[in-house]
Amino acid sequence: NYGGKVVWTTCSAVTGQGIDDLLEAILLVAEMKDLKAKKDIPGTGVVIEAKKDSKKGTLATLLLREGNLSKGDAVVCGATFGKIRMMEDARGKRLKELFPSEVAVIYGLDQVPREGDILNKVDNEKTAKQISSERKTIRQERERFVNRTTLNNLFMKIKQKGIADIKLIVKA
Repeated sequence: NYGGKVVWTTCSAVTGQGIDDLLEAILLVAEMKDLKAKKDIPGTGVVIEAKKDSKKGTLATLLLREGNLSKGDAVVCGATFGKIRMMEDARGKRLKELFPSEVAVIYGLDQVPREGDILNKVDNEKTAKQISSERKTIRQERERFVNRTTLNNLFMKIKQKGIADIKLIVKA
């Protein structure tokens, strides 16, 4: 508004005022800078949230970074793997294909992935299973060597080192 390189608009998420102007500004900047995601490569995305549903099985909300995903594709997601059985958008509409910067809920993974895990499209389910098993062993070895503090460990450390102050983060 006052000149410069940064585009800004006045908007409110609470009232919804100016959202159209914000979207228009984003599209304008993307067009001016020629920002485009690659569509002709294997899909990669990030898991936003994941859970296990008793009726539908494992589901993960995914933000696709680049490439595309289709129903039936074999994927590896962190230490889990699977074949995409179904994809739904935020409104519950079934999707056949997912493109860059789109968000969808995918079904078909063997276990619940962690939030932030990277999902990669692979050639077949055999490759996915192999990569997944390698990642599981690496994750287990890494967790085995991490020193976890428990209540018993904490009291032993206090007695041994004579600690007077304990720094805590309470999540409540």
